Amino acid sequence: MPKMSNMSKQRKTVQTLDMHDCRWPIGDPQHADFHFCGARRVAGRPYCQAHMQAAIQPAKPRYAQAQQQPVVVEPLRRAA
Repeated sequence: MPKMSNMSKQRKTVQTLDMHDCRWPIGDPQHADFHFCGARRVAGRPYCQAHMQAAIQPAKPRYAQAQQQPVVVEPLRRAA
């Protein structure tokens, strides 16, 4: 992942974003220093390579998780 200092040099506002700029938002939209990454984005994607890696996390297999934590079901007992 590129260093944040490299990406912050390319900061872009809504008015200065170009078609090929990364749209990763940085900061609070209500503050004056809010901006977008602005690095060259991956073709067909909204973010640069570094932010694509941050945005897309591999899914954990549900079946494997279920095997690790077995569910114990006890039969119902009627009150006497």
